Amino acid sequence: MPSKKTFSLKTWVFATWFGWFIGFLLVLAFSVFSDTIGVAGAQVWVGLGMGAGVGLFQSLIILRFLKTPLGWGWKSVLGMGGVFLIGDLVGLIIGTGLGPRAIFVLVAVGGAAAGVLQIRSIMGQSRQCGLWWWISMLGWILATGASVGLLNGLKESINALGTPWSAIVAFLLLVGGGGVLGTVTGLGLKRIMPDAFDES
Repeated sequence: MPSKKTFSLKTWVFATWFGWFIGFLLVLAFSVFSDTIGVAGAQVWVGLGMGAGVGLFQSLIILRFLKTPLGWGWKSVLGMGGVFLIGDLVGLIIGTGLGPRAIFVLVAVGGAAAGVLQIRSIMGQSRQCGLWWWISMLGWILATGASVGLLNGLKESINALGTPWSAIVAFLLLVGGGGVLGTVTGLGLKRIMPDAFDES
């Protein structure tokens, strides 16, 4: 059996943050595509983009410890994207959409769904692997609160900064959520899979 290479908490946090950043760019690209095909306002792109970015870069770090290495990223996409797709469908059914605050519910459920799916990938690595789903959910909730939540709460103050500072601050808040997600999930993963982490 090949040796397993450990990784540091800093590496996990950075990979998750970078994946969040890439996910943010994917969401922007998907949104432009969505507008061109006449499906403006669809939330599924948020779930797919963020799930893909975060899942891919996390999998590059943890893959040596996974039972199914290629599954980690896809499960992130499926969990997040699937929940956001359901949210879009519910919005269409009720005819009024889910409203701006629905993002927090969708992120919570999506993070939990992704975590549940990813548990199978770390089975055999930890007896506490069943805790991962709520660690994932908590990380996504806090990350969204630290980015979208703060952006919404400080909207008037940020707008008062004027161009270009308002855009810069908004951008930094949105991409900064990845650091929160990486820290929360990294600390949680270190607790349930301590052998995967080194001391650096």
